[in-house]
Amino acid sequence: MTIDYSLFMNISASVPAIWHYATGSFSLLCLLFGLLSNGFLIFIFIRDPNLRRPRNYFIVNLAITDLGLLISNNGLHVIASFKKEWIFGQIVLWKTLIPKYGGIITPVLDLTSLAKLSDSYAPGHIHDTIVETLTERRLSKMSKHPLQASDFIPGLAHHNAIYKEEEDAYKSWWKKTPLGKKRERFLEDQEEGGGDGKGKKDKKGGGKGKGKKGKGKKKK
Repeated sequence: MTIDYSLFMNISASVPAIWHYATGSFSLLCLLFGLLSNGFLIFIFIRDPNLRRPRNYFIVNLAITDLGLLISNNGLHVIASFKKEWIFGQIVLWKTLIPKYGGIITPVLDLTSLAKLSDSYAPGHIHDTIVETLTERRLSKMSKHPLQASDFIPGLAHHNAIYKEEEDAYKSWWKKTPLGKKRERFLEDQEEGGGDGKGKKDKKGGGKGKGKKGKGKKKK
């Protein structure tokens, strides 16, 4: 059994933690500012009857839409950034990719069951399954036969599930390889900062200089 581990490796794990926290903090500031400003606008509109004019309804509608986008997008991004990985399961992946490739999500399609079935599969496997399932022939039949969870099971069966134990074993093996060790050192140096690295070099250089001087004195 051959497994393409590149399909399920957490790519965000190779990103330095400072970037996760920086983007998460920026999204959090945007979220707080948006909640305060839009909430204050809606509050004033409700309290003051004189503001209830047709053009102001349009502005309030935009404020409500902005609130929804902030909560759904920035809220999830803040949590994922501080966790340094996407923690909301596979259901979001199915919801995003099925419409992208022409599929229509109806009440008949049980996304919860799909998410549970595909819990041990990589995002790349789910993507390939959706592409293989949503052919032109299948899309043409959606008006009479809506998509169901059973439509995607044969596609998932063509791939090998990735279990947590296998992923941990692969990651521990990767850290022992020369490339893995080099990557770990690189990330540690980035977290510590450039100043520490220069200091270490200076110390090494100073040590060598002292050694040479000492040898010179002995020769004299």
